[in-house]
Amino acid sequence: MCRRYYVGEGRRLACLPDYCEDIYAEDIQVMPEFKQGEWKGLVNRLRAEYRADDYYRRIETRDFVEAFVRKSAEQPGDLRHYVQDFTTISAKAVAAGNLTEQEKGRWFVRGLPIEYRKHAMEKTGAVADEPSTLVFERLKEAVESRIVAVEGAKRMDVLPEEDALNIQLIQELRQQRDKLGRRREGRLLDLGVHGGALMQQQSPAIDQAAVQGPAQGYSPALGHEDWQNSARAPFAPQDC
Repeated sequence: MCRRYYVGEGRRLACLPDYCEDIYAEDIQVMPEFKQGEWKGLVNRLRAEYRADDYYRRIETRDFVEAFVRKSAEQPGDLRHYVQDFTTISAKAVAAGNLTEQEKGRWFVRGLPIEYRKHAMEKTGAVADEPSTLVFERLKEAVESRIVAVEGAKRMDVLPEEDALNIQLIQELRQQRDKLGRRREGRLLDLGVHGGALMQQQSPAIDQAAVQGPAQGYSPALGHEDWQNSARAPFAPQDC
């Protein structure tokens, strides 16, 4: 904020009480750090004394994460909101050095409903007694995919019977289309392999026939012989 309003380091200490309520401004002005002009010392003291009243500082603590998870387990709400909120809160706690990445996975599953907890652990191969297997990102992905599947099933249940049958028919047609596509690709592949071998077998016979037969596009007319290949001499006119 000091940079935004062009307040230099020399003036920020003197200006700080002006941005606080009167009760807090009076407390700041009597602090030894304020009188001695120690900015960092004053900041650390204010954070320590007002941590309980500072939401942004409390959200970074391990106690806040544990309380959030405990409340979510005891009073389940929208599971999507829990996943999103836990992701934000735990990231802040890790960034502040109050929580490790391994601990994120362990606390995450504790706040899940039992059926989702079992699904996530079975899907990822996690073991409760082995913290290294409780990888938060993998557990989160498993839970989110389960949420999508459950929501899709619920939508199918509330659809009219005709709409549900239409959706099922569309899905079956898509499956059949995929199968036909795979079969067609297989036939084209076989045709390319066997067709190439057939052409190689026929090429010598075709070449030989081209040499021995008449020129392409010409053949002797019916009742006439090929005089070039005939043993008889060609007809010559005689003088009358």
